[in-house]
Amino acid sequence: MRLIVSAWLPEQSFLREQGFLQRDCTFLLTGVGPLKACLQVARAFEKGREEQRRVTRVSFVGTAGAYDTVRFPLLSAHRVAVAVFTDAAAASGLSYFPAEASPHGRTSVSPLVQVAEPGLVCVCPPSVTRDATFATSLARLGSFENLELAGIAEACAEYGVPWEAYLGVSNAVGPSSHEEWKASHAEASLAAQRLFMQS
Repeated sequence: MRLIVSAWLPEQSFLREQGFLQRDCTFLLTGVGPLKACLQVARAFEKGREEQRRVTRVSFVGTAGAYDTVRFPLLSAHRVAVAVFTDAAAASGLSYFPAEASPHGRTSVSPLVQVAEPGLVCVCPPSVTRDATFATSLARLGSFENLELAGIAEACAEYGVPWEAYLGVSNAVGPSSHEEWKASHAEASLAAQRLFMQS
């Protein structure tokens, strides 16, 4: 069974309308942030085991900020299979992650990385980046910013389930992030869902 995961309903409402509920898929809304996402996905894995409907693949469908909107324009959509959990302090060398391959963050690479867009990485801080200097530091680690994906990837790694992400670009990461997201999230969500349907 494929688990289609989003933070909130607008990021998967189009898929529901298109009848994906009638296929071997189930939907999950996690709420915002990496901790909620990790917990809710792990609970879904356990529920699937109990009901003899094991999750065999996770597809995250959502929005993301882009660090470079020239390369990744607003409302474009991208398939990603690498996530880095970090924050601006670690990305800039002011703090570090002990016992990780990189002190700048915890990297999760999905077994589905070969079918994602080459070289794309989603950076996953615990909160939305509004500072331009912080955004510059985080941009060294990846192309996009999303809060949930690293938590989802962590749960998938624990349970041995491959994952992928379909991200619609809703804003440029930086001082105007939230205002741009409010204006663009609906169309960016639709772009991500359409890309998922094409896969």
